[in-house]
Amino acid sequence: MNAIDFERTLKAPFRDAEWITKALLGLVFVVLGVTFPAVVGAGLEYIKKVRRGDDTLPDWSDFGTQWIRGLLVLLGAFVYSLPMILLAFVFVIPVAFAAIFGSGDAAGAFGLVLLLLYIFLATIYGILLSVFYLAAVTHYAMEDRFTALFEVRQIWRKIRWDNSYWVAWLFTLAISILGSVLNTALAATVIGILLIPAVAYLQVMMTAHLFGQWAGVVYPLEPAPAATAAADGTVPVATAPAVAAPGVVDGQVTPAAAAAERPSDIGGEPVIAGPLEKPLEGAGESAAESAARSPAEESPEDPAQEPPQESQQEPAQEPAQGHEVEPTEEPPGEAGEDPGDEPPEEPREDPTQNPAAP
Repeated sequence: MNAIDFERTLKAPFRDAEWITKALLGLVFVVLGVTFPAVVGAGLEYIKKVRRGDDTLPDWSDFGTQWIRGLLVLLGAFVYSLPMILLAFVFVIPVAFAAIFGSGDAAGAFGLVLLLLYIFLATIYGILLSVFYLAAVTHYAMEDRFTALFEVRQIWRKIRWDNSYWVAWLFTLAISILGSVLNTALAATVIGILLIPAVAYLQVMMTAHLFGQWAGVVYPLEPAPAATAAADGTVPVATAPAVAAPGVVDGQVTPAAAAAERPSDIGGEPVIAGPLEKPLEGAGESAAESAARSPAEESPEDPAQEPPQESQQEPAQEPAQGHEVEPTEEPPGEAGEDPGDEPPEEPREDPTQNPAAP
């Protein structure tokens, strides 16, 4: 499926409500020459906008940033053109010397061969550069780093990843041909000549729109792991989902888990209530509730033991928090008497130890 919509590219600039104002300012910046890098920088911004699905033309509110970024693009193009400059020294300069200092048909033929060879090599290199550099400019627009213009391996991976790049490049040639035809028609009139810079501005914007569509394919906003590995050559690292600890729901410990992990009041052993056993009474109480309970409630009553009589003694102190204290039994007697003055009771004989018992 083709991801490049050529009709959308041709109509997009004219759907902007302010396209006339923006195009006239672009005309002025093209005519002045020194401000032309801002037009290139606006094209970089348009690539990013189209990638996000926004077809409105960029405004000129950030002229300084646009000018700097456009200048860096032109500087990168000069760096990529250095091989052609070196070839010119190798081929053209000998031709010039042969034409000036040489004599005879042999020198002229040698110079002509070198010149034709240089034209052939320059044409091939120019085509390859035009194919590659538009992808490099798109990569720079996405990464916003000057060094991104020279990341040849990454850029080449992007070109090979999807054939839509070649479609965008062919449509760029079509826009150039249409622009040339339109400029030829405008050059027939004086008013039309004044509009030629505006046509150049619209050509830059349409070219940026094409590669903005391509950027939406190879630079997705939320790349899937498989797409990232295919485009960048990296292996995505899968992260395992977080597993909650047993007994924890939404970061909170459940009451059942808290009761199961709380130590019991006897021996500090944990009390675990299983499905077939009854949990110990008071296992889920807090320390404050345990301390508030009276000693009589904590200690079970012995039916064989006679409850002590009421006395006027002071009540026993409450047990310390978290510990049980068994109540001290008072010997039976009348109220008000000192238990220390009462004679001890005679020991009872155990009938099982008396052999004479019947």
